[in-house]
Amino acid sequence: MPTTLQTFSPDLLVPSQFPEDARMVSWTFKVSQTYAKGTLLAKLATTGLLEAYTDATTAISTCVGILAQSIKTDASGNVYYSTTSAVASIDNPPFLSAPVYVKGTFRTSDLTGYDAAALADLQGKVLPNGDIQF
Repeated sequence: MPTTLQTFSPDLLVPSQFPEDARMVSWTFKVSQTYAKGTLLAKLATTGLLEAYTDATTAISTCVGILAQSIKTDASGNVYYSTTSAVASIDNPPFLSAPVYVKGTFRTSDLTGYDAAALADLQGKVLPNGDIQF
C-alpha cells in the first residue's frame, strides 16, 4: 500500500464580491515565517520584504495588502504553498514570491490582523454588508 508523504491542498482567499475587480501582485517575504491566507501584510522599509501587519509604531505598521494563499518561507526566503512544510518536493516546489491582493472586496471575518488603521492604510471603505473594499 502506498504511503502518503505530503498532501498538497491549494488554499486560496477568494473575494466576497466583485472578483473581476480584484488585483494581485507577486511579492517576496521575510524568511522563516508561516502565514495563513487572509493575513494583512506590511512591507519592511529596510528590505522591501513582506511581513504580517501590526498596527504599532514599527517598521511593519503600514498595511499594503492581503495574502491570497497560505504559505511558509524557509531560511533562504523561498515560498512554499503549505503551512506545514518548507521542504521542497515534487508536490511542493519552492517559489520566489507569493500572490498578494492589493485591490478587492473581502469579508473581515476572513482576514487576520484587520483593524481600522489597516483599512485607512489600504484607502478602503466598509460596505453596508460589513465587507471591506479597497
